[in-house]
Amino acid sequence: MFEQHPVPQQISSYQFRLVGDMTLKQFFQLAAGAVVGLIIYSLPLPGFFKWPLIAVVVIGGAAFAFLPIQDRPLEQWLVAFFRSIYAPTIFVWKKADKPEEYFALEATVPQPAIAEDALTDTQPHDVATQTMEQNEQNFLSRVSSMFGGKQLQTMNVQPQSTMPAPEPVTPVPQASKPLQTVPAQAQVEVKPRGFVATAPSTQVTSSPIGQVFSSSGMAPANAAQFSPEAAPPTPPTSPNIIVGQVMDANGKIVEGAILEITDSEGRPVRALKTNRAGHFMIVTQLTSGEYSLTTEKEELSFKPVKLTLTGAIVDPIAIKSEDAMAASPAPEGRAVWAPQ
Repeated sequence: MFEQHPVPQQISSYQFRLVGDMTLKQFFQLAAGAVVGLIIYSLPLPGFFKWPLIAVVVIGGAAFAFLPIQDRPLEQWLVAFFRSIYAPTIFVWKKADKPEEYFALEATVPQPAIAEDALTDTQPHDVATQTMEQNEQNFLSRVSSMFGGKQLQTMNVQPQSTMPAPEPVTPVPQASKPLQTVPAQAQVEVKPRGFVATAPSTQVTSSPIGQVFSSSGMAPANAAQFSPEAAPPTPPTSPNIIVGQVMDANGKIVEGAILEITDSEGRPVRALKTNRAGHFMIVTQLTSGEYSLTTEKEELSFKPVKLTLTGAIVDPIAIKSEDAMAASPAPEGRAVWAPQ
């Protein structure tokens, strides 16, 4: 069985205690029961009625002082009992005659009538206002006439002909000798020199603006060589992920080599750099198609590698240079052992 949660006690106020845990209020309640019992004892009442009444009064005073019920003293229970008895328990609902209008419009207040004398008193002020308005209208009319009064004059331009000016004819000097008779020849029809008018061409050729890549501009590439030994510590699990390792001709790993992946049209799609172990790996997947890997490293030369992606997991690619890396110089004061 669940116990009722105790009622919070009043701990902010201090109550004076006489003996032990008995407060001053409990002492007065106990003393009141004893005093009332003593008064009843002194009354001339029959014994069968007096003694039970004295016992009830004395026990009631002790109960009010030391017998709380559910952490509440008997006086609170008694007050709550009388409040519940005399409190109204029946509520009667009565319909209102007129419903309340919560969104009623505000009542309009009639404006007071103005006498004719009051209108005549404000006539000089109205005249000044009319004069000011007339001046403003005149000013606005002048401003509008400045912007809208003048009209642009249109000039008719006659098209000029593009025919060249005729060349001046230079007179031929006459010879002083007598003219010789020349046999008659057939007349040759000479067409006058001029220009042939051609209709202007209206054909407009549009060319796309941007970078154009040609598939034939790619350098010749070798087929990719797949090698399980070139796999990184964590091989890829997704398709179209290019991984591999860069080495020189002697199989030594190449660190810091720059790789550029281009598509079939020669456009760069990825740029990578090898780590200390010579491995490289792209993060995002590429679309299926043909790609070319170009590797660059100082003192080494690499041939482009051609690769075709088909949507499957790509094996690690081993890229080797055409020449070997130069041996690093030995530090001074130390001997370098080389196998014979």
